[in-house]
Amino acid sequence: MLSHVWRSLEQAATGKETAGALGKPGDALLLLAGHDTNLSNLSGMLGLLWKLAGYQPDGTPPGGGLIFSVRRDAGGHYFVRLR
Repeated sequence: MLSHVWRSLEQAATGKETAGALGKPGDALLLLAGHDTNLSNLSGMLGLLWKLAGYQPDGTPPGGGLIFSVRRDAGGHYFVRLR
């Protein structure tokens, strides 16, 4: 899943079709739905840690999510914001 996310972000930044990407170049939104275990696996691969009230440390709550946003700075360089 992370490989598809990475390639889709690359495709969004370059505007060129990228093998393994989901969606098409120029798409404004890509939504992937999965299970809390998918979220847990992605957070482990990316080294993400979090604390949420009412949950164990690094526990992935049902209904949680990760948002990857492709942005461009004033110099025209792309970067990814993760929320």
